[in-house]
Amino acid sequence: MNNKKITSKVLLIFLILLLCLLYFLTTLLNIMKNQNKSLEESTKLENVVTEAKEPTVKDIIEKYDSKYISKGSDSIKVVLSKGLFEEDGSSNEKFIDSIITDLIPFYTPEDFYLIDEEKEIEIYAKYDKETDGYEIIINKIEDFFNKIDGEAYVKVDTTEIVDGNSFAIDNYILDTLIYNDFYLSSIKETIGEGNDLGNGYTSYQDGKIKIRTVPTGAVKNIIFSDDYEKDLTFRLNPQMSVEKVFELEPDIDFGSVSQGYLGYRQLDYYLFFYNDEVSIYTYSYKKNTKFEELLQEYLKTKDLGKFVKLLSKKWMAYDYLEYDEEKQNARIMYSTRGVDINIENNEPKGITFYSNYYLTDYIRSLVKTGVVSFEPDEDLVQKYEFERRNNN
Repeated sequence: MNNKKITSKVLLIFLILLLCLLYFLTTLLNIMKNQNKSLEESTKLENVVTEAKEPTVKDIIEKYDSKYISKGSDSIKVVLSKGLFEEDGSSNEKFIDSIITDLIPFYTPEDFYLIDEEKEIEIYAKYDKETDGYEIIINKIEDFFNKIDGEAYVKVDTTEIVDGNSFAIDNYILDTLIYNDFYLSSIKETIGEGNDLGNGYTSYQDGKIKIRTVPTGAVKNIIFSDDYEKDLTFRLNPQMSVEKVFELEPDIDFGSVSQGYLGYRQLDYYLFFYNDEVSIYTYSYKKNTKFEELLQEYLKTKDLGKFVKLLSKKWMAYDYLEYDEEKQNARIMYSTRGVDINIENNEPKGITFYSNYYLTDYIRSLVKTGVVSFEPDEDLVQKYEFERRNNN
């Protein structure tokens, strides 16, 4: 009996010890698993921290909401989220400086390029050994944002000549000029002998008509006084008041009734109506191939004398032409073509294009690189007419 009790007690003790051992082993196993899990999490966290400290070029580009395309040994191709300027002409200089600054550690001390082919932007980060810093050159222009007019840069891609009006001319003199490339000789018999007024104009028919020509012999400006009784269009004549003209043709391009004049661009003419006269300009709105060829040669050679000489012979629709060889100044205006040349010290920046110039990719590139100037919101015919009227 005693042996059975002893055996039972031994078995009970053994079971208790076995359970304790199992509990201990289970606890130890859980501890080891938790330690491994913590180690894994610690390793992952360490990797994340490491990655955060060491971003890639792609990370930098995407940080600025831009699209990463590819990376070469000294260049990065991207599509930037912003252009060089905003639509209102304000610069994105801070944006460009920031993204370049973040990319510098990947290249120091080497030069590198950031290229956006879609927006036609090339940013050259040039390393300077003396300063151990970088100079940013944009589209091959140093100090870009201080040299380039943001408004002109943006608007040169969208600016066009004023919309114009489709009303038809109904006047023998004006129609004859249209059919004969605007040469004065085509209307000589109609208007009779003239009287030189000494201010560039010749008076005809007792002052009812005044005409100014360009060196080619073509009419540039013809003015009908309010004494001229014939119609100019199917609805308008010089004897009408500005209020009446506006009532009949309210789709104006320039001026207002309150300003005392109304301006229209028609298919062949600009017409400016006043209470006492109508001033009409012939004009051309097409690609100026010859001029741009001469301009390209001038910008290449910087031979101002040759440029002026060729313009005086091959592009003769100018309002006036002045040249000072000693000072290297040139003053040539083509109001009805939309370009005013006011070069001083042989500096081409004095060449200004207006909204009535037929813009080509070549001229747009010159504006965007700051070689020439651009007035996007001004028509040179209207500006010239305003000055003529005020000096009359």
